[in-house]
Amino acid sequence: MSRITKKPEERKNELIDVAEELFSTLGYRNTSVSDIVKKVSVAQGTFYYYFKSKEDICVSIFQRHLEKTVNEFNKIISNVNISAIKKLEKLIEVDINFNKAGFVSILHDEEYSTLHRKFMIYIIDSYKPIVLSIINQGIDEGVFKTEFADEIAEFFLVNANFLFDPELFSWNRDEYIKKINAFSYIMGKSLNLHKGSFNFIDSFKTYLNR
Repeated sequence: MSRITKKPEERKNELIDVAEELFSTLGYRNTSVSDIVKKVSVAQGTFYYYFKSKEDICVSIFQRHLEKTVNEFNKIISNVNISAIKKLEKLIEVDINFNKAGFVSILHDEEYSTLHRKFMIYIIDSYKPIVLSIINQGIDEGVFKTEFADEIAEFFLVNANFLFDPELFSWNRDEYIKKINAFSYIMGKSLNLHKGSFNFIDSFKTYLNR
């Protein structure tokens, strides 16, 4: 039976789709390049035409999920009818949905630890300009006051993507709520806002209702 010829981008996406499926079901370590090409019915040379290694295609899967999330973020920051405070709250909600994606969630497994660290750094670097633009919007609106916009953006992202990750910390519901309230308070104080200005409880409802 002859192989079906597909456009390069279509074939590349097919390899990514299958790799994501196999990584999710078999695990990253237990999936080989041979497994991927066998399921797609292509030669190994086709795989290596698009990707340098198994890790390379794993990075491509992650980047595809991240790109979708960044697109959602950009929709939020481009909405002139939303205040800077509400934009930060919405960003948390979108970020949580990204972290709950099937592929992203399996990165918490020990076998993915090295990749997970790389991806966490990539997330912070990718999201920081977006968060910073919202903080600067708040400053321009006269709502936020700070000399540490860069540092606050980093604090916001590190906490949202690490401290509140339920796959890393097994807080009970009451502990979670207390930490979210503390996060809201610290973010408010760092931006010179009144207590209660942020309401991140609603943003974290996906985790609280799990």
